[in-house]
Amino acid sequence: MKTKLLLLIPALFAIIAVSAQDFTQTIRGRVIDADSRQTLPGVNVLLPDADTFTGTVTGPDGTFRLENVPVGRVSLRFTYVGFQPAERTNLELTTGKELILEIEMTESVSKLDEVVVSARSASGVRNEMATVSARSFSVEESQRFAGARNDVSRMAGNFAGVNTANDAVNDIVVRGNSPLGVLWRLEDIDIFNPNHFGAAGATGGPVSMLNNNTLADSDFLTGAFPAMYGNALAGVFDLRMRSGNNEQSEFIGQIGFNGFELGAEGPINKEKGSSYIANYRYSVLGLMNDMGLNPGTGTGVPNYQDLSFRLNFPETKIGHIAVFGLGGANSIDFVNSDTPFDELEDDFYTNGDQDIYNSNHMGVIGVSQILSWSPKTYSKLVVSAQTAQNGNTVDSLAGESRIPRAYYRSTERQNKISSHFFVNHKRDAANVFRAGVMADFIDVNLRDSVFVTSDDAFRTLTDKRGSTTLMRGYVQWKHSFTDDLVLNTGFYSQYFALNGALSAEPRAGLEWKFKPRQRFSIGYGLHNQTAPLPVYFRETRTDAGLVQTNRDLGFQRSNHLVAGYTRDFDKGLRFKAEAYYQFIDRVAAEQRPTAYSLLNAGSFGTEIRDSLVNTGTGRNYGIDLSLEKSMTRGNYFIINASLYESKYTGSDGKERSTAFNGNYLLNAVAGKEWRVSGEDAKNKKAINFDLKATFAGGLRYSPIDAEASAAAQSTVLDDENPFSNQFKPYFRTDIRIGYKVFYKKFTQEWALDVQNLTNTQNPFAVTYDWRTGTERVINQLGIFPLLQYRVTF
Repeated sequence: MKTKLLLLIPALFAIIAVSAQDFTQTIRGRVIDADSRQTLPGVNVLLPDADTFTGTVTGPDGTFRLENVPVGRVSLRFTYVGFQPAERTNLELTTGKELILEIEMTESVSKLDEVVVSARSASGVRNEMATVSARSFSVEESQRFAGARNDVSRMAGNFAGVNTANDAVNDIVVRGNSPLGVLWRLEDIDIFNPNHFGAAGATGGPVSMLNNNTLADSDFLTGAFPAMYGNALAGVFDLRMRSGNNEQSEFIGQIGFNGFELGAEGPINKEKGSSYIANYRYSVLGLMNDMGLNPGTGTGVPNYQDLSFRLNFPETKIGHIAVFGLGGANSIDFVNSDTPFDELEDDFYTNGDQDIYNSNHMGVIGVSQILSWSPKTYSKLVVSAQTAQNGNTVDSLAGESRIPRAYYRSTERQNKISSHFFVNHKRDAANVFRAGVMADFIDVNLRDSVFVTSDDAFRTLTDKRGSTTLMRGYVQWKHSFTDDLVLNTGFYSQYFALNGALSAEPRAGLEWKFKPRQRFSIGYGLHNQTAPLPVYFRETRTDAGLVQTNRDLGFQRSNHLVAGYTRDFDKGLRFKAEAYYQFIDRVAAEQRPTAYSLLNAGSFGTEIRDSLVNTGTGRNYGIDLSLEKSMTRGNYFIINASLYESKYTGSDGKERSTAFNGNYLLNAVAGKEWRVSGEDAKNKKAINFDLKATFAGGLRYSPIDAEASAAAQSTVLDDENPFSNQFKPYFRTDIRIGYKVFYKKFTQEWALDVQNLTNTQNPFAVTYDWRTGTERVINQLGIFPLLQYRVTF
């Protein structure tokens, strides 16, 4: 397979000579009560690794400020009488940007005379009501990890139980579940698929619209999640956007695989502390193609652009107001008819039997209000408007002539008005309650048709314009018997107005720190999820006309049971083990006995069938092991292993492996950072080296029906034995080398990210060559070097 090369040569900024000096920066922020969001005055803030004592205390409004802190890696420790200590370790401080933090501290149930400081676990979760299968991640990890491409989706592939052994898209396969079971939440509102070249109701795409330059530290959950999350079976991305600098303007310029980027942030009104942040990105792959460089995307060149922003108004008469938005547009054409069949390269985005023209866009804009009712009670209201549109034109190239013939047309548009309102009440240090309601008002316009040769015309499959509503409500209670024994319980319910489906879902989790550095946790959750909306509106042609045979399809339901053990060691080292069992029932399957199941649907080419009923089942079970060292003394690593089974039963009653049953997964990611200049240097420098290796069970695929394929002169799969074959194990190694230079007022960074360093030929799919009567294996991404340049000032 021809090596695909991606070399982006950035324009270099002139090196600015400055007089010998130390390079410093400001660290500031505020400290709040995690449960009531009240600011905490008098909190001790300390830089424990400083050569001399450096610290301060928070003021009456909970804010703190540390000036003239030397740039590099810094750690912060926060202590306050009556509260559990908090610590943030190995934060990166650069000359180009101030470090602005919001620290949440939890009140102690046991009032201690002496405060014992212990470091926060590297995987501590922001949502303290999440007991099991939850971890936070930092934006820096998506920038630093090899192979992440600045994408939080691909970065999550380094976590236990998450399989991303698919180079075509950034789908998230959690513990053998379909990626359609993952919920994307931004600023406490559920959003459409935030990926370029994806589909509404799906979870993946080759390039993310999410920009890590505007994101804050966020949570990722993989099972038995608490009651504020619903309509998902597999996992949750709970994403937050950060506020811009409210004192001075800062800028960022970046060029890399994801595109040309320009970002800005700064104050709107300094006196009131309001600020803005915005980032725009435009694809560079089209430009590369014009320059004669192969961008590694096969016969199609993707064009895309996206914008993300947040306006923050913390002091208004009606509370803390924020306005946020995310949007992107993209298009790509796979025109295989222009290339002779014997000259087509292996391509995992399409095959040589079709010309495909695809375009889509997605956008969300929202307003949030946080209002404090008393020192112990606050509410939050989020209202948003969203849209997602996908258009596809497919022409077949069957036969020797390879003349395009009309085959399939589709247009799908969904508009959604969403709201989320909750009240959070902290009765005392031991009891915190949250109750909320969510409503989605969805307008749909779905149309697709297929060309029928015998009729010499298109036959409509779906032609639906209408609307529906999804209503949801929940309550959650956190009760701390002691600081070491915490119970989280909750209840969630949802109502789907389209067909009257109603769910009742209990949730519970218990964490017991039975020794100072050891804890046991257990969690249970009942979860229901609607099918993707196009499934409900799929129409069947009958003598009476078009009939929506899937309209009464109920929720798919899943029982999650998780048990975990965690052990913390010195120097940021942590071991974690989780065993889980997930039973899924009421799965969409066909009325007639077949092997079809919606559990096998993915975000890339989801097949929708008619006449579906809730008779299928599924089960996922396994164990996740993880050994992790947070970055200390300039180095870190994460090693995790998963053994699992993912099975399903269709309406024919036979149990089979799902499309996502890889059976095993081993991930290892590690990195080292060196500071390479002395105190008297004109600038300070840092070199980063990061390495990632993945070894996983190969992708599953359905065998080819050779006789039917020969007759159709295109690939026809054996529907009676779906996903019964499995490719050889997937192996990939990625490296990243970064070089960073700190000047007095700005920071520059160059990075080389080489993906699939060993050029391993990992199979992706099998197609049928009707001319030779043989099967042809399409491989995934070969060696793929990426250059990135970044400047902050």
